[in-house]
Amino acid sequence: TTGVEASIDANGQLLLTSREGRGIKIDGNIGGGAFINADMKENYGRLSLVKNDGKDILISGSNLSSAGFGATQFISQASV
Repeated sequence: TTGVEASIDANGQLLLTSREGRGIKIDGNIGGGAFINADMKENYGRLSLVKNDGKDILISGSNLSSAGFGATQFISQASV
């Protein structure tokens, strides 16, 4: 199992819960030609969101400084 449970709360919002406090940490070095800053070599997991209606998806969190969706943040965003 992934260790993460997904459910809908009383307000109809997506609620993700990690019962075991799990997280995914990916780190490494892919070389200087990748144009990645030395302090940006860590990634803590991947979250795929699927919506089935026209409502917006709000992304928020504690101590969140960047969600990575800006053109200069080198993180992919796709709408399918």
